[in-house]
Amino acid sequence: MLPGYFPWYPMAGERQVFAEYPYYNGGNGYNPYNRIPEADFSLRISSGCDFVTNIKKKEENLYEGRSDGISIVGGNIVQTENSCFLNYLPLELSRIGEKQYLEELNQNWQQILAEIENVFGIDSDELRNKKLIMASKDMGRNFSNNFFAEFDDYILFSENYLSSAFYITYLLHQSGKESEIGDQFISAVLSADTVSADEILEDMFSRETEYQQFFNEMGEKDSSPAISDRLKELKQQLGAETLLRHMIQYLLDPELKTDQDFFDKYS
Repeated sequence: MLPGYFPWYPMAGERQVFAEYPYYNGGNGYNPYNRIPEADFSLRISSGCDFVTNIKKKEENLYEGRSDGISIVGGNIVQTENSCFLNYLPLELSRIGEKQYLEELNQNWQQILAEIENVFGIDSDELRNKKLIMASKDMGRNFSNNFFAEFDDYILFSENYLSSAFYITYLLHQSGKESEIGDQFISAVLSADTVSADEILEDMFSRETEYQQFFNEMGEKDSSPAISDRLKELKQQLGAETLLRHMIQYLLDPELKTDQDFFDKYS
């Protein structure tokens, strides 16, 4: 497994290979945002196992194409002619046939695209036009934020982590904004049973209440107003769907630096 964000091939300049996240509940892992300026590649691959890559085969062992990063995944994989997925892992098939499995993967991906657009308010047109390459669970099992990576022409992912929640956390970790709203949002969206504005916001509110109760029991009272109290006021004014979209826009907007900037803009 050679992910395109890892400099196993020439990447000009000094590169941060491993990243730590002091925000959004911490974590660390390989830096999935490493990219190169889009370039033409010509690559000869000799392998004793089946493999898939994002650049196209031109002739025996020769692959050529244009991309901002090359990924190669090999081993116990099956290449497909599917319109979305370049491959799948046969070990994922349990009491299900290949055709049904790919149909369910497609349905799941279409549902994810709908949630990204309709719940989080993010345009998913570019995602729809990209092929998906499936890697093993090892891609994200041992580190945080290593289970999904979006490139100009494809998406590299681990099947268990293909969800709108993980896509949103991938975007927010990339923006790197220290935010209590962001901390609470990521905890809530990753634990929500359904991807809906109401459920995510209610989970955020209940989590902060639990934290406040815990600190009170420890004798560490916080005199500052609870974030959830201010978000509840905005929810009454704007509605859950609009508030959630504004939150995502704030967390991805480099111009708004702090949670106070968010409240100043939307209150």
